[in-house]
Amino acid sequence: MGDGFVKVIDGVFHMWYIFGTGWRRYDAAAAPDRTYKIGHAVSADGIDWRKEEARQIIADVLGPDESQALPTVTEIDGRYHMFFCYRQSSDFRQNAARGYRIGHAWSDDLSHWVRDDLSPALPPGAAGEWDSDMQCYPHVFQCDGQTYLLYNGNQFGRDGFGLAVLEK
Repeated sequence: MGDGFVKVIDGVFHMWYIFGTGWRRYDAAAAPDRTYKIGHAVSADGIDWRKEEARQIIADVLGPDESQALPTVTEIDGRYHMFFCYRQSSDFRQNAARGYRIGHAWSDDLSHWVRDDLSPALPPGAAGEWDSDMQCYPHVFQCDGQTYLLYNGNQFGRDGFGLAVLEK
């Protein structure tokens, strides 16, 4: 387990995290790559946690070798929204088409999530821009009544990071 995001909602601690589902060597000359998914746990006190069934809670859109990472959750207009990043589990560092993108899912009960990537949560930048090849590691938050999304660009943020503002 890793990359935990904790939010207290109605007095209950909720943690969304990633967990590994396996390692696979896609290229005999390269190190193995891992595949990971998003899970959920709850706690009454923030110390003792109860994980939901050992299952991923966000459906794959790229197939079983999709990796999902860094979930964050916020409430917008009475519905919960999760932003996370996802990629293919192999050849994602050099092949931009297999690299990280920002994903989105929504829930009315914090347990059942509907993935909504038909229109990207955040469209990639134009060719050659700092976020054209990769968008990863999102963090959604609210401040002064506005919803913001921080994220890293190409090469895991080496070329920069961005701040997007939700327009209603």
